[in-house]
Amino acid sequence: MEQNKVLQERLDVMHACVKHEHTYRVPHFSNFWTWKILDSDLHPKLSEALADYGMLDRMQCEFQERYGFDTHYDLLSRNLLKPSSIMGGHHHLINDETESINFFDHVLMEDTEYSEYGTDRWAVSWRMFLRKYPDLDQGTMAKAIAMNIENSSYLSHMQKKMATLYGCPNCYGPTLQVPHERFHKYYRGIKAATMDMRRHKGEMLKTYDMIMEDEIMPAVNRALAMDTSDCVCDVMEPFLAHTMMNQKQWDEFYWPYMKQILDAVQAAGKSIMIFVENSIIRFKDYFQDYPKGCLVLVPELDDVVELRKAIPNAAVIGGISSVLLGRGTPEECVDATKRVIDAMGDGFILGANKMISFRNDCRRENLLAVCEYVQNFRW
Repeated sequence: MEQNKVLQERLDVMHACVKHEHTYRVPHFSNFWTWKILDSDLHPKLSEALADYGMLDRMQCEFQERYGFDTHYDLLSRNLLKPSSIMGGHHHLINDETESINFFDHVLMEDTEYSEYGTDRWAVSWRMFLRKYPDLDQGTMAKAIAMNIENSSYLSHMQKKMATLYGCPNCYGPTLQVPHERFHKYYRGIKAATMDMRRHKGEMLKTYDMIMEDEIMPAVNRALAMDTSDCVCDVMEPFLAHTMMNQKQWDEFYWPYMKQILDAVQAAGKSIMIFVENSIIRFKDYFQDYPKGCLVLVPELDDVVELRKAIPNAAVIGGISSVLLGRGTPEECVDATKRVIDAMGDGFILGANKMISFRNDCRRENLLAVCEYVQNFRW
């Protein structure tokens, strides 16, 4: 019963922040990823932890018990790589010496397959699957399917556990993304997809229009019809491929599709969390017309105070530099926390300015000092 009260209080405060309503405290958002593994008192190798769901469970709980965040962007579920590894996927490397996970830019889809992907997604997707796992056999496939089910159950298990045991609400509901993101990140890779925008513009845009009409917008409408009252934001959109676009390419390949999603979110009276790799300020004019309560930005490189001035209608998450968390002193981190809270006011949730993944991104004593200050702060 006590945790139910904690859960509801956290939801009430964060929902109010999303709407730019005044709250009695500032909520704290965890943008911590594989750093949790490196910070754990279990001291596992990165490769060992990522292959052991029970260990990931214990480390996520340990992290929450130590720092007491209000919500978590990641529950140690992003890098569940066991199915891909067992099938022979070699597009990632877990390096225990450097304590890092590297994903290699790769091409799975030919540049001649855009049009076919638009009309027969299953056929092209199956060919890409076989290209990624050329040595796959029936027995390995069965093991991978079982592991993938285990992957899926881990995330839902952790979401429920964090809510019921620690009173931490889900960060967001369904994930949505514009068509270009899947080609940029998964199918064509960063280099090839960037070149395709110049070489295959017509085929790409025609395919994107078909994907939006028969796949993405129906998924958006289903997502917006769901009950996501137990989440900080109703939906989430990862915002990455814009980093490789000039203004004209953004106007043609990204914004028309993103606008359809944002307009649907606004019409439904819901909120969308936009996780911004790199910067969004150069596109600030495109986001001015959405009402407060609709947009929640999680910037990486943009200074949150400048972002507030640029897009005042959006709630903002961030404000604490990983450079300071990793190299500063506890006193410096607390002073920076004070300054950003005073500067931002309502419509602000404190968090780190990037995905905290590497050992030098943060020091435990600095994070403990920030958490203690935020948990005791009252307006």
